Amino acid sequence: MQISKREITKHRNSYIAIVSADIITDEVALAVAFEEKDEVKRLGASWNPDPSGKGGHWSMKADRLDRNCTIKCDIMGDGWAGTILDYLNNHKMIYKQTGNIRSDLTKVLKDADSCHWLELIPDMHGLGGHRVQFETFNLRMGNAGDPEVTTVVKFIDPEVGAESWMLPEDAKIIWENLVAGGYNHTTTQPTESV
Repeated sequence: MQISKREITKHRNSYIAIVSADIITDEVALAVAFEEKDEVKRLGASWNPDPSGKGGHWSMKADRLDRNCTIKCDIMGDGWAGTILDYLNNHKMIYKQTGNIRSDLTKVLKDADSCHWLELIPDMHGLGGHRVQFETFNLRMGNAGDPEVTTVVKFIDPEVGAESWMLPEDAKIIWENLVAGGYNHTTTQPTESV
């Protein structure tokens, strides 16, 4: 992922501050201009080069966001606590949530019924491999009377016993790469052999 100077400006013009309770992933992508990179680096952000070799983006692990900010910053409205999250909000730097869904939230979802189920198998014409599965879940957070619903995806690789929880846009990339590599969509319901 690359975030251009133009995208940063556009993002900051429509920025909505995020609160810790709304963060469902293990990291956030940051909209950081070149001249701001040293500040976010001091706060613990890491650089993620784009696979194309051109540019990249900064990100911050979500577990750092509630730590005290070590950089002096003007107070931004009510609720300012002097955290790294406050600093990033004050400078309109949180671009989007990224990475895996937080493990404390996936524990709640493990016992829930999925909303949608998809399976891919490799093309049997010379391609090795095994079945993989995608399940979607609705994660409800916030006010019990009017919760905000976010769709999350569980990617399952039963042969190696692995599962990853992610946002739909990240699951879509995995799906597209598997299909491009020869996998085919086979069913929307689980099979007995999986």
